Amino acid sequence: MSDGVAMATLCCPMDPVPERLLQDIEFRIRNELLARQLLIHQKFSVHNLTIRQERSNGSRRVTAMIRFAACISVAVTADMVTRDAQGRIIRDTKAERIAEDLKFIGAIADAAEKNALVGQLLQSYHAAVDDPKDEFVHLEEIREALKKHYGSDKEATRQLGFSSAKWGDLGKLTNGAYQQSRHRGLHKTKLHPATADE
Repeated sequence: MSDGVAMATLCCPMDPVPERLLQDIEFRIRNELLARQLLIHQKFSVHNLTIRQERSNGSRRVTAMIRFAACISVAVTADMVTRDAQGRIIRDTKAERIAEDLKFIGAIADAAEKNALVGQLLQSYHAAVDDPKDEFVHLEEIREALKKHYGSDKEATRQLGFSSAKWGDLGKLTNGAYQQSRHRGLHKTKLHPATADE
């Protein structure tokens, strides 16, 4: 478990910071963490909102801070920096990956702020990561929410660009004879834990 601090710096000093603004900040940070969770499939929690007044060179800023705890897994990635003859960086794969991740996180967080369905899907995915013994139950919630939103399985697959086979495979997985399945009590065969690939 590793502790981190997510910060939001206000451009105008406010003392006290309005409760509504604090809620908006916490909502945004939480959505960004939920979006990051889609990339890393690791648990996190948000707690201990605090306010810190910062003064530098006579100026005054207000920083709202939200502490979070996140499980960090280290994946070995072969990064490469390519330079030209003068030593200028032509390509930096680590910087590119981070930029892509930040772009994705920002887009998902923006969408969650504007669309309740996106927020609902993120919460279901968060529950799947947080509750691995019921993982498929929560993943089926995503499938059901999309089906309801689009009106049918067929329309959901069409709108999302999924093949019917992949959509069906997801349904078989989330409802199959697995210990994590939502219908585990209905199966006559012995349940087994889902493999990492499943």
